[in-house]
Amino acid sequence: MTLRIWGCLALASLLTAQEMPPPERKVEGQVVTSARNPEIRIEIGKEFRYLGGQRFNLYGVADAEQHFFAEASPAGVVKRLIWLQFEGYLPANNNTYNYSASGRATVSGVEFYADTRVSTAESAARQRAGSDGEWMRKLVAAKGLKLPTEAVFQRLVHLDESKRNELMIIYLEDLAPHGVAAADLIQEGAQGARLVELRKGLLERAGAAMKLKMGK
Repeated sequence: MTLRIWGCLALASLLTAQEMPPPERKVEGQVVTSARNPEIRIEIGKEFRYLGGQRFNLYGVADAEQHFFAEASPAGVVKRLIWLQFEGYLPANNNTYNYSASGRATVSGVEFYADTRVSTAESAARQRAGSDGEWMRKLVAAKGLKLPTEAVFQRLVHLDESKRNELMIIYLEDLAPHGVAAADLIQEGAQGARLVELRKGLLERAGAAMKLKMGK
């Protein structure tokens, strides 16, 4: 049994390290077009600059493709980031995504599971190696930009009927201009008055920053 477990772990590690095909979603200017999972057209506001895309094997269980748009300060610190991630479990497993504990939101008529979170440089450093967040941070750094020390972000997730494929959109803002510390928001919790108020603004600005159209 021990040998079998180690064999599975070694296989997962090998799969993670394998070179993936290039991103399959089409990017033209401010528009990202996906032909599947889901079939959607996403237009990003002109105030955001396209940073690039990448595709990778996530922990040996899922195919993940990311695209990023950012608005940065003259010093190269990200003020706002739009993170698009198309992700689906590989045929070798029967996993499904579950966001039943999340809230709901609608953007451009598309329904999403939604939640609002706070991140810090310290929490990012504690993330599991090889996470999608680590891939994001490496790409942003490679483009010569720095993520804010503290950030607040709105996560939006759309699932297909099988619940094996998802579109995740993260709209992130530097927390500093909001005049509140991440530690205070974390202490107050997800239903704290200040985070609830921030959530309203984040959803409004996320909706204004992008236009979504499902189907052809």
